[in-house]
Amino acid sequence: MSATFNSLRRSLHAWLQPVLPPTWIIVLYAIAMLVWEAAAHGLTRAFDQGVDWREFNELVHRPRDMYLAIGLVLYGFYRVRAKHPWYMPEYAAWLALTSWRVGMRLPLGPVKIVPQDALVLLLAWLWTLDSSIFTPGHVVTLFTAPFVIAHLPPLGAAGATGRVYVVFMGLALAAWLTPTSLSGVPALVACYAVVMTGLSQSLRSAVAGNNCAATQFAVLLGQKEDRARARPLKLGYPYPQLAPEPPAALRDASGTSQVDGISMRDAALLSATLALWAFVIASFAPTPPDREITSLWMTIVLLMVAIAGRVAVYVVPFQPPISFLGRIVNGHWLIPGYDRVLLPAIYAGLPLTLFLLVPRGESGGVVWAAPVAIFVGWFITLGMRPTLRNWALTGNHRISTGASRADFIEI
Repeated sequence: MSATFNSLRRSLHAWLQPVLPPTWIIVLYAIAMLVWEAAAHGLTRAFDQGVDWREFNELVHRPRDMYLAIGLVLYGFYRVRAKHPWYMPEYAAWLALTSWRVGMRLPLGPVKIVPQDALVLLLAWLWTLDSSIFTPGHVVTLFTAPFVIAHLPPLGAAGATGRVYVVFMGLALAAWLTPTSLSGVPALVACYAVVMTGLSQSLRSAVAGNNCAATQFAVLLGQKEDRARARPLKLGYPYPQLAPEPPAALRDASGTSQVDGISMRDAALLSATLALWAFVIASFAPTPPDREITSLWMTIVLLMVAIAGRVAVYVVPFQPPISFLGRIVNGHWLIPGYDRVLLPAIYAGLPLTLFLLVPRGESGGVVWAAPVAIFVGWFITLGMRPTLRNWALTGNHRISTGASRADFIEI
């Protein structure tokens, strides 16, 4: 009998090992949960008279439910963070040297939802059967949402930005449909399906192209061999573009230059994502006046960020041919070859102005007009021409250096 039990225990451990965190983490988490359950049981026995037991039970177990919710969120992130090669450059480099290919089983464990995950979620739900606020929808959402979100950085690094935006919009829809009940679960399932359609692409990019998180952070921070090529960025236009190849910080995952800016498709998808999330966040406000105020301020802040960002990217690195004082002295109030770069920022202010004219009241017009204004404003600032490359090559601006004196040595 003992031999059979040990055999079953070893088989179950081997079956669960590819998805579970290290044993010491599980032990510490279980001890904390059991200690609180024992304390809750003691409190229940201590107050045996004159107590609304249903309300008291929910109050006692609320910290346990929050603790379990945090555990499910962390488990969802862990399932991807500890298994996907994009997050571990050494793991990706090792896989590239082996006979492993996309479609084969990953040695450290799967990055898909597997039956072992279903067992973990079932146990979490059974633990909270006595809770009226912790439903199966909570269990599924608290695991699936972070699991899907953790897949987005590898997808974006692999060039599947369209899927990333679609998933973010799907998550917004799931939040709007109240995922704590089962009504939002279909949206989460759709997001998971979209992520899985790009899984092969993200794995191939991480392994074959050595396109990992640490590699990209090293490029952004100017570390390793990319530091010397990233330093010319301090000199200002056009010195980086005159180098034999674009600096590392101007290249994307595929090695192509990023100076062309965002595509029209990505501009539309990003704008729609921001607009949808703004609408969903405003819908969480408890009363119609609160929803109007939330929509109003989110629209103002998001559109001001879009306008300021466009100006910062297009104006700060490319100085006008003459200074503002020089314009006044010489009577050149307008310089068409340079001032045209300000038109997108000016046009983006139009939807903000029209939005501020929408009447407030019980009709809820502000709530519905807010996402439209956000979409139009952001799409103008992101997608309106000229592109950054076109502006750098054809704009009527002067060559200026942003290097500080610390970059030079006096002899």
